[in-house]
Amino acid sequence: MSIDLTSQLKKSFSPEILDIINMAGEIARDCGFPLYMVGGVVRDIMLGRRNLDLDLVVEGDAIQLATLLSKTSRGKILVYPQFGTAKFRCPHITLDFATARSETYSQPGALPTVSPGSIEQDLLRRDFSINAMAIALDIDHLGELIDPCGGERDLNDAVIRVLHGQSFIDDATRILRGIRYEQRLDFHIEPITQGLMMRDAAMLATMSGARIRRELELIFDENKPEKPLKRAEELGVITYIFPLLRVNDGVLSKLQGDRHRGLPVPHAVCFSLLAHGLSQDDGDAFVKRLKFNKEISRAVKDTIKLVEQLSFFHDPLAPSDVYERLRDYSNHAILTCALLSESKIAIDHLYLYLDRLQNVKTILDGEALKQMGVPPGQVLGEALWELLRVRLDGKVETRQEEEAWMSLWIRDHALGG
Repeated sequence: MSIDLTSQLKKSFSPEILDIINMAGEIARDCGFPLYMVGGVVRDIMLGRRNLDLDLVVEGDAIQLATLLSKTSRGKILVYPQFGTAKFRCPHITLDFATARSETYSQPGALPTVSPGSIEQDLLRRDFSINAMAIALDIDHLGELIDPCGGERDLNDAVIRVLHGQSFIDDATRILRGIRYEQRLDFHIEPITQGLMMRDAAMLATMSGARIRRELELIFDENKPEKPLKRAEELGVITYIFPLLRVNDGVLSKLQGDRHRGLPVPHAVCFSLLAHGLSQDDGDAFVKRLKFNKEISRAVKDTIKLVEQLSFFHDPLAPSDVYERLRDYSNHAILTCALLSESKIAIDHLYLYLDRLQNVKTILDGEALKQMGVPPGQVLGEALWELLRVRLDGKVETRQEEEAWMSLWIRDHALGG
């Protein structure tokens, strides 16, 4: 007997979203295109969890259906003909349309070769049973659950189950995804699936750095990222992301948030926390492996260097000394070291720089100093730095005080006419 999820659909979405979904279903019926909601949103509807990542699959022409919906609803679409997909947008609503497809893999870690298929074939290509369900949206079958892989049973049993024994060989990033789902949902990975994860963890080394990085970023975005990372370490997965990477309880505790500001930890800081114990050469290799952008690359490399100098900040320091030591490091590296440090004095120094010192500017600029008699070149640079130093240390505050201090400095250095 088929399961009807119509009432759960109505409970899960606003009237505005339901109107658009019903409109898409009517257009799909008129076109003869069976239409389905698929993937994680189906799982979360059945679990009563909020999820507005609305993925729709069409047994037919997804781009045609999205185009007709945009004309009927005055929404806008972005079309990706090479993938047979389209993104529909109207205020507060985004729907991703894709043509149902089947997949084959030419070799482990390669992107799949796709061809049009049925909804069952589309679901069978997915990662885990709980993500391999669909809800019919065309009006004649609205709310009907399509569940070829036993996803409803596994939801009820709180199980993460892979669809076939070759799955992690085809795409090893599914290992990280499965761990993330397990920890987010408080489920458990069933024994055969866990055995396959451990057997095939080495296949992560075949994946592109960009894909591994994206899976780690998704872990960092979880409410408790430390849980899937710890689980990945327990399963022996982390070493295949990068051989020298280690995850310990100390690092994991820092991923829970910026304890100074009550903010989530930026991705650049998360990666820097993982890499902080590496040597500079190994840090360079880590950056290269995961194909970081310039911002994250700098954060990781700066963190490794700054960690070695943290002892300098354990003693009382003038603000200008703190500024001088930190001004060439990225803010992400400084924040990482603030999270890592166990010294209250050091932590205070690092946050002082982040919160105030880096934004301090002198009122007098280079032109003003030249008019006072400071010659251009190296001497001007020295004068500007000394003026900033006294301002950082609170010895001058107003323009008049800066001018008076600068006049004395010029006199002491026998400058001016």
